[in-house]
Amino acid sequence: LLEIVMLKNRLEDQIWFKVS
Repeated sequence: LLEIVMLKNRLEDQIWFKVS
């Protein structure tokens, strides 16, 4: 479960990078 949360956080970080 923790790995899924970390993966989700990484995905959100990439989205933020693209939005910035």
